Amino acid sequence: MTTNIDFLSHLNPSQRQAVEHHCGPLLVVAGAGSGKTRALTYRIANLILKHGVNPENILAVTFTNKAAREMKDRIQRIFAEQLAISQHGKKFDLLTEYEQSLLKSEVYRTKIKDMWCGTFHSLFSRILRFDIEKYQDEKGRKWDKNFSIFDESDVQSVIKEIVTKDLNLDSKKFEPKSVRYAISNAKNQGFSPQQFESEQPNYRGRVIADVYNRYQDKLSQNNALDFDDLILIPTRLFQQNEKVLSYWYRKFCHILVDEYQDTNRTQYDLIQLLVTNGESRKSEWKWQNRSVFVVGDADQSIYSFRMADFTILLEFQENFGDGLADDDTRSMVKLEENYRSCENILQAANELIENNTQRIDKIL
Repeated sequence: MTTNIDFLSHLNPSQRQAVEHHCGPLLVVAGAGSGKTRALTYRIANLILKHGVNPENILAVTFTNKAAREMKDRIQRIFAEQLAISQHGKKFDLLTEYEQSLLKSEVYRTKIKDMWCGTFHSLFSRILRFDIEKYQDEKGRKWDKNFSIFDESDVQSVIKEIVTKDLNLDSKKFEPKSVRYAISNAKNQGFSPQQFESEQPNYRGRVIADVYNRYQDKLSQNNALDFDDLILIPTRLFQQNEKVLSYWYRKFCHILVDEYQDTNRTQYDLIQLLVTNGESRKSEWKWQNRSVFVVGDADQSIYSFRMADFTILLEFQENFGDGLADDDTRSMVKLEENYRSCENILQAANELIENNTQRIDKIL
């Protein structure tokens, strides 16, 4: 695709610095309204247009399905604008609706269709469709690639059956909804039933561990997973099977994660495995034509009740980056220009949030 215009001219200097970062780790600290989605979408476009990266070698993780659709739409628009100039010699908005639709179709077919862009759950459920038959847990439980995904009502029904019928427990003392919440938290922390049981100091915890164990039995018997399994099982699979991990490591050369402050420990483990190919020695990590690009802001973390851990973002520089101070680092960019709020609101927000000691300093 030939481009005759600088499609990055719409970006401010900080956005452009982030977008043009090619290889290696980069944390983009993006305050509210600072154009983080623009930075993400233009980075993907820049990887493909400038560096010739195959779209299927890009893994873009969003927090919601809506955000994934918006990202794809924006990327499609960027490519369509480039095609309009190269093929028609004029801006996309000046084309007829028919010409626009043809360009969008071409972009979707050649650029968007093969891109891996979605939520953690949607992307890693796709990976499990390929490789889950190579996995078994500590008790030898297995699933095949035609697994179903239980929704919340299915999950609640199974747990209620275990609590009230299989174990004949008092549902007031072991309320199925609270038991479900405890099991979900265990999975989001990466605990198997056996690991969870070993962590329990009291009777109630050990009973919940028993429910967790029986629950996994029933899931396996029904060839079913719950939403938490869509994160935990790929993590365990990658840890178990070097060949499987190596395949996906080679496939996803450039990994992007939105709303990084809302990831949990198991999601972090997944990203870390894919970035490093399971290599624990930082000096051995390969960054040639590879990158991990995360966008987030610890000040905007709101999902701790889902086991999100904003300290994962604060640890990026130590875990992936160069570990240097903010003024010296080459693995962090701050987006501090706000496009959404007036000066009075920004001043009040800055004065309020500066009292938070667990954050990366920025001024909107």
